[in-house]
Amino acid sequence: MTELNKENVCIGEKSIPIFSQAYCEADVIVPDVYPDISKVIRINSTAGITEKSCSNDRVTAEGRAEIVILYSGDDGRVYSISSSQQFSHIMEAKGAKPEMYAEAEINVDNVDYTILNSRKLNIKVLMGIDANVTEDIYTTVCTSVSTDECLEILNQHITPYKTTSRACEQLCIRETLELPAGKPSVEKILCMDAHIRNKEYSLGTNKMIVKGTLNVSTIYCSDTDGEIHCVEHEVPFAELIGMQDVSEDMKPGLKLYISRLFYKTEADSDGDCRGISMECIITANAKACCVSAMDIVKDVYCIDYPLTIEHESAVVTRLVTENSSQVSVKNTIVLDEDSAEILQVFNITPKAYLASAKIENKKVTVEGIIESDIMYLSEGTAAPIHTHKHQQPFSHSFEVAEAEENMVCDVRIDVTHSSYSISLGKEIDLRVVLQIDTDILSNEKNESISSITRDDSQNYDRRKAYCIKVYFAKSSDNLWSIAKKHRITKESLMEINNIVSDSDIFDGRQLMIPIK
Repeated sequence: MTELNKENVCIGEKSIPIFSQAYCEADVIVPDVYPDISKVIRINSTAGITEKSCSNDRVTAEGRAEIVILYSGDDGRVYSISSSQQFSHIMEAKGAKPEMYAEAEINVDNVDYTILNSRKLNIKVLMGIDANVTEDIYTTVCTSVSTDECLEILNQHITPYKTTSRACEQLCIRETLELPAGKPSVEKILCMDAHIRNKEYSLGTNKMIVKGTLNVSTIYCSDTDGEIHCVEHEVPFAELIGMQDVSEDMKPGLKLYISRLFYKTEADSDGDCRGISMECIITANAKACCVSAMDIVKDVYCIDYPLTIEHESAVVTRLVTENSSQVSVKNTIVLDEDSAEILQVFNITPKAYLASAKIENKKVTVEGIIESDIMYLSEGTAAPIHTHKHQQPFSHSFEVAEAEENMVCDVRIDVTHSSYSISLGKEIDLRVVLQIDTDILSNEKNESISSITRDDSQNYDRRKAYCIKVYFAKSSDNLWSIAKKHRITKESLMEINNIVSDSDIFDGRQLMIPIK
C-alpha cells in the first residue's frame, strides 16, 4: 500500500505593483488678522494615507494633505498660513481582489499655486502614490511517501521565502522643544520641518521594535524685533509595533514616512514663549519575512513494476542573496544667477527616490535621485527667506555571483545622514549618506508528486531481461534518470560502475546495468 503525505505550504506571494498620481486642490484665504500678500516665499506640503482598501481590479486610498504657506505681507514681515485638505484616490490594479493586502507610500511631488488676488490663493498638490497589493500563494506538496512497496524516491530541498506578517500603524511622537539659551522668545512659528534619521528596527516575539531620531527644524519670528530665527532639535524615539506570528529570528522590513506634523508655542513660568509643543505622526509599514526549508518528493519509481506518476508544478520564491550598503553622495549645489546670496541655511531636507534596479552580467545596479529642499536666509528685508530645490542622480553597483537577469530586485533606500557647508555665497557643498538594502529573489519552477498508480497496461516480464545491459550515457543523463529508466536502484548503478556522483556521467560513457 502506498500513501502520499501532503502539506499545504506558502511558497511566495502574488504582487501587483502600482504607481499613481493623485491631485489635491484648494482655495486658501488669508485670515482677516493678516495683511495682504506681497510675495509668496514658499508653499510646502506633506501628505499621509489614512485608509486604503482593495476591491476588484482597483485600490482606493484616502488621506490628507497638509499645506503651509509662507508669504511676505505688504508690511514687509513674513507670515504663515496652514490648510488641511482631505483627498480620495482610486487606482487601477488589474487582478486585485477585496481580500488582498494593500501597502501604500505617498510623497508630494509638486506644489503649484496661483495668486487669485491679494488675499486668496489656489493651491494644487501633486502626490505620487507607490502601492503594492499582495496575496500569499499556497500550494499542496508531497513531503513524503508511506509505502511497503519497493519504491525509489527522489527528494528535492526547497527554501520558500515568504512574508509571515504585515502591519501598518501610526506612530505618534510628542515632545516639548526648548529654545536654546541666547535665542529670543517666540512671537509666532512660521513653519516646522522634520525628517527621520538613524532608523533601527528588529523583531521580537509578536512585535517589532523601532528606534530612530527625529530631526526637527523650526523657523519662527522673535517677540522682540520680529526677526526670523531657526532652531534645530533632535528627538530620539522608540516604539513598538504589534505583529502576529513573528519571532526574533525572522527578517524585518520597515518603511517610515511623516504624514502629519502639529506644533504650537508654550509659555514658561515667566510667561515667555520659549517652548514648542510638537506632535509628529509617522506612518509605519512593517513586515516580517522568513525562509522555510523543507523536502518535497520530486519523483518516484518502482523496481518491480511500472508506475504512472502525475506531477504538480508551482513557482517558489527563493531568497538568493541580500546586500546592505552605505553610499556617500557628494555634490556642489549652485544657485541660479538671479538668486540671492546665502546668509544662513535654515535647513536642507534630502529625500531619495528609486528610479531603477537591474541585473546585468552578474552585477546589480541601483539608480535613483536625491531631491533636496533648501531653505535659506539672505540679506535684505524685502524677501529674507528663499527656497531652492535640487535634484542629484546617484548610482550604486555590486557583484552577485548567483544573479541572473530574470531575477527580482527588492530595493529599500533611506537617507541616514546629511551635512553641508557654504563654500561661496551661492554654492553649497552637500553630502548625503544613503542606506541601500537589496534582496535578490528568484522565482523557480518546482515539481512535486501529486499521485502514484500502478501501470498495468505495460507488459513487463523481468524473466526475459538480460543479466547485464550496456548503456551509453547521454549529456542530459544523471544517476537518477538512468536508474529510473532501467528500474534499478541508484546505489546498484553506482556500485557496479564505480561512480561517486553525477559528475562521473558524461556523454558516451559506457555503463553496466545490472539485472537481477
